[in-house]
Amino acid sequence: MRVAVLTHCRYTSSHRATAALANGATEQELASIARGAYDGFTERERVALRLADEMTTGLPSISRQQSATGISAQLRDAATEVFSPRELVELTMSIGVWNALSRFHRVMDFDLDMPDAPPAVESAL
Repeated sequence: MRVAVLTHCRYTSSHRATAALANGATEQELASIARGAYDGFTERERVALRLADEMTTGLPSISRQQSATGISAQLRDAATEVFSPRELVELTMSIGVWNALSRFHRVMDFDLDMPDAPPAVESAL
């Protein structure tokens, strides 16, 4: 959901919101994610959301000289502390895949085939 908002992709946000709501997320949680307000989330969730933020917005503009990984050392340390290596691989791959898909979806400007995302998410796009 966070990647969809950061890439301003309506198609991806409709799909991710539909899936999140079907799997127990609330509209309030999606609104918080859309705003980048992570206070109501666990530490692991906050680290995952911060990783999505940095991978989506920061990584493309950070040179290798600035950071070999493209993310802050503080975030890298936090991620390796709260996630196992296997979990971190899966999370990083998922964020990367959604970055690619949401960019593709946005450029293609597909018609929605799922319901609109909740209003708080739509307004963040």
